Amino acid sequence: MAQSRSILLEIQSKITKISMKKSVEKCLEIFYRFDIQPSLVILCTDKISSSVRSLLSPTLENSHRQMFESTVWAEKCLIILKNAINLSEDESNKLDPLVVFAIYFSDDEMQKQKLRDIGNPIMRDIIKD
Repeated sequence: MAQSRSILLEIQSKITKISMKKSVEKCLEIFYRFDIQPSLVILCTDKISSSVRSLLSPTLENSHRQMFESTVWAEKCLIILKNAINLSEDESNKLDPLVVFAIYFSDDEMQKQKLRDIGNPIMRDIIKD
């Protein structure tokens, strides 16, 4: 296997078994095409089905991040939960850049406006002309 590393970033509003199967398919496509086992990061902007939630295990570093068993099809699979996105104004300037990126591409106009209003530096850089 090649020594290169790849990260597949997905932003999903609802995570279900079907959406996870599609994610596995994408990881396998990367493996077959480039001979690289990717790390999968999914930013969830809404809900996780109970059938998928039961398969998640929390990470020690952050309660908003969950691991999904991926030993065969990906190096690792990390899911960042919606509650990492819905934070108070005080916490909004300390958000993980990936979470800000997810908010930017989500349909949650209220959260995007909150980040603009408080002057989140990452959001400011993203929306710069």
